[in-house]
Amino acid sequence: MNRSMLKALELGFAISGMILFGALGGIWLDQWLNTTPICTFIGIFGGVASAFKYLLDWTKEN
Repeated sequence: MNRSMLKALELGFAISGMILFGALGGIWLDQWLNTTPICTFIGIFGGVASAFKYLLDWTKEN
């Protein structure tokens, strides 16, 4: 694989991982606190926000 393809894979896995981690963490908290779907939405929003921040930092770096 060439270098640009590896960078694209890194970006894709990082962004999807952040959103997935936020969503799964929110689902777990909702089940634990019995607050469906409040924590799930907060987790998804947090994951999207951190992914956007990562994307901005990544574009400045590259």
